[in-house]
Amino acid sequence: MATSRVSYGGPGTLIFTGTNTYSGDTVLSGFLLAWPPWNFRLMAGPEGIGDMSAVIFDHEPHYRSFPPTLQLNADETVGSLAGYGNLTGPFTLTTGGNDTSTTLGGWVEIAGLRKVGEGAFLLTGGGTLSSGFAV
Repeated sequence: MATSRVSYGGPGTLIFTGTNTYSGDTVLSGFLLAWPPWNFRLMAGPEGIGDMSAVIFDHEPHYRSFPPTLQLNADETVGSLAGYGNLTGPFTLTTGGNDTSTTLGGWVEIAGLRKVGEGAFLLTGGGTLSSGFAV
């Protein structure tokens, strides 16, 4: 994939496997995105979501009781995170490589969160980072 946009808004689970290097947006609305499946772990390097892809939780505020979820099944790097959604999984997420300032609301329950790049990143929800936050 090149700079295409990946967008999904139906019920169920969308699973990304293999190495994807696209840099377009990844838009999640009201579903569970599981990457990669629990029984499949990829090696370090470019993985399921393109490292420069903006992950956007496109979710209406009045539906916040059912926000979309990004489930980490391996350490992952994305360009940025924005919107209202949940992050889960016992792995570390690196965000900020596309130098965009963003705000993420929702529940964050992952091992760690690492911020890189020039843009600001504001967390407005709750949760737990078992290994902490790094800048």
